[in-house]
Amino acid sequence: MERFRDLSPVQRYGLISFATVLLLGATLGWIVSYLIRTEVVRSTAAATGTTVRGIIRNVLTPEDYRSPMTGPRYEEFNDFLRHNVLSDDIARVKVWSPDRVVVYSDITEIIGQQFLDDDELEEAIRNRVVVWDLAVPARTESVTEHTLGRLMAIYAPVIGPDGTLLGVYEVYLRWAPLEARIWRLRLIVWTVVLVMLGGLYLALWGTFRSASRTIVRQKEEAEALTVQLQEALRAKDVMVQNVSHELRTPLTHIIGYVDVLLQGVFGKMTSRQEQSLEIVKRKADQLSHIVNDLLLLQDINREPLQLTWVHLEEIATTTMAGYEARAAVSGIHLITDFEHGLPLVTGDAQRIQQVFTNLIDNAIKFSPDGGDVIISVRYESGALVATVTDHGIGIATEELDKIWLRFYQVEDSSTRHFGGLGLGLAICKHIIEGHNGRIWAESEGVGKGSRFAFSLPTASPTLRMLAIPPGNPAVASAA
Repeated sequence: MERFRDLSPVQRYGLISFATVLLLGATLGWIVSYLIRTEVVRSTAAATGTTVRGIIRNVLTPEDYRSPMTGPRYEEFNDFLRHNVLSDDIARVKVWSPDRVVVYSDITEIIGQQFLDDDELEEAIRNRVVVWDLAVPARTESVTEHTLGRLMAIYAPVIGPDGTLLGVYEVYLRWAPLEARIWRLRLIVWTVVLVMLGGLYLALWGTFRSASRTIVRQKEEAEALTVQLQEALRAKDVMVQNVSHELRTPLTHIIGYVDVLLQGVFGKMTSRQEQSLEIVKRKADQLSHIVNDLLLLQDINREPLQLTWVHLEEIATTTMAGYEARAAVSGIHLITDFEHGLPLVTGDAQRIQQVFTNLIDNAIKFSPDGGDVIISVRYESGALVATVTDHGIGIATEELDKIWLRFYQVEDSSTRHFGGLGLGLAICKHIIEGHNGRIWAESEGVGKGSRFAFSLPTASPTLRMLAIPPGNPAVASAA
């Protein structure tokens, strides 16, 4: 078996196809051999019975079938058989009366005897040609007849002109000439079968070789395309990295100078000027957020996680605190629902905070003024499950699996004006899956709000009973 596994696919296919063709050939050959033997025996029996009946019918009279032959009549008929019927193929002929009495045989001891237990004779009396393949001489003969070798007996009924049964001929054929004929036919058929199977094997082999060459060529082309794609992706990453860094520096200056102007450092501005600068600052912050997402997407692909034991609800609380002012402007209420006595999880606190940031930011962005955003953390089956629920614009069911793709945005007029590149949820998915966790979204449809959830395995079963006193830092030392 080990040697078979070490073979190449082409060699394995060659062996399997050869074995299959060999098995198919053996099965087909056996079936054909059986059919040949059956047909040769049947046709020989029919031809022999017809021939013998045609020869003997003109010699015997109806009276000859009624009583055993003796004296000159026996000698006359016996001499006729030796010269006209018996041959290298036909070894013996018997004649039976309708009463199952032997009226003629070259074994004179059985002439005149009645055999009531001969099943083949019984069938022949019912006007049927019967073939009996004898491995040894017939049971009615003496042991001295073993010199005849293997025989095949044919029982042929003789029907008179008026349709009545006159008697039965029992003709013994020598098996050796018949077997030689069968083997000649088998040899011819086997030769044809082997040629056909050889042609089939060569055709299969040629087809496989052609297909394998095509597969190898396609594999090489695919590998070349993969290399080109990887090079293109690396070039893309370098370009995104360079462009993002080049944008970050001037954006930092723009935002800084706008803040200085709004603070009146260079003199008091009119209300219209302040409104214009607020628009500039808002758009610059928006662009800065996009640049930060691009840079973060590059970083999470390159930098390993900094794992420690962390308090998940503390990270959620800290992240939520940074959005309270923004939520208050729109009258959105940020509500927490944390289960008491939660265990620690193993994770990168900074990356997990980025997940909460993206989910809370989206919840506020897509919620109506005066709505609620609920952040909860609960323990479920060996994991902590954090959820961010809003009552905003919702998500169509067919979009729930697509929103996690990079740069994917729902094609809906109600969401396009919120802007963004569609990277936030892709970043969340990458981070959570990097923690061996799971993230998903639920929504009953457009206009019915959304629920985003992720689960992280707990750090250790022994920490399940650890409560989190208020005011403790979000990150606990692993030492």
